[in-house]
Amino acid sequence: MLINVFVLFCDLLFKSLIHKIVKISVVFKIYFSLLCKYNVK
Repeated sequence: MLINVFVLFCDLLFKSLIHKIVKISVVFKIYFSLLCKYNVK
């Protein structure tokens, strides 16, 4: 029972971590694209 809960918790943590990483990467992509756009001038 305890191991099951632990596995579930790890799964949730892992998913949230992946979600955060994806969000951060998307934000960085947008930021860099904007930066490049303004640096061309």
